[in-house]
Amino acid sequence: LQRTQVEARNRQTLYEAFLGAIATFGRGRRIVEDVRGKHESYRDLLRSTLAIARLSLRIGAERDVIGVLMPNISATISLFLGLSAAGRVAAMLNYTAGPDAMRSACTAANIRIVITSRKFVETALLQPALAAMQDLQVVFIEELRRNFGALDKVWLTAWAMRRPRSAMRALDPAQTAVVLFTSGSEANPKGVALSHDALLANIAQMRAVIDFSPADRFLSALPMFHSYGLTACTLAPLLGGASLYIYPSPLHYRVIPEIAYRRDCTFLFGTST
Repeated sequence: LQRTQVEARNRQTLYEAFLGAIATFGRGRRIVEDVRGKHESYRDLLRSTLAIARLSLRIGAERDVIGVLMPNISATISLFLGLSAAGRVAAMLNYTAGPDAMRSACTAANIRIVITSRKFVETALLQPALAAMQDLQVVFIEELRRNFGALDKVWLTAWAMRRPRSAMRALDPAQTAVVLFTSGSEANPKGVALSHDALLANIAQMRAVIDFSPADRFLSALPMFHSYGLTACTLAPLLGGASLYIYPSPLHYRVIPEIAYRRDCTFLFGTST
């Protein structure tokens, strides 16, 4: 019974683990930098996460699976955590898979709402993918931000930033935290539902064999729709206090080593290819 009580006390959601990291390493610690040259501290990420969580309450219903069509930037981390804090489930769509595969992924996960960036769609030429999702509700994050009104700003500054644990939905760590998708090489993409427990267990297993600390700096070029890119390359350093540089593509093999050198990165994660 005592062991069960300890295990229950230690279980947490990803958002709770994020707040635990903030309490351990301090809100002022600069934790993420992306290709735009934007540096963000834990405080910055918390603010944007809470804002997204507030706005997400107006999108769909609790436990709805929301498609996320976003590049490797810090805003995607805030969107992922914000949806989770609001009780929604992020489904990370593979924007390299093509319109048909993305449409199949939305069907497999029963996705009715997709959040994306208008700028990203234009830059990555994803208009055919959006055309394939024409019967879904597409929400552009630029428009979502414009709906954050004066009362929302008061809520964020006066209450949520001071009591971030009270601003979240109460969730069971055994519930689904994210839906990822298989590559579709054998058939249509299959949705894989991963719980908070599973992701945090994977991170704990990784930390048991890789010794990293807040003195380290990760370079992640794997996209967040990739299971390794999300868990090992993004969530592990974020929750472990190691700073993170996010790069949008693993294919730029001449650029990535230069970034690792210039940013003094100590860990570089990738696939064998």
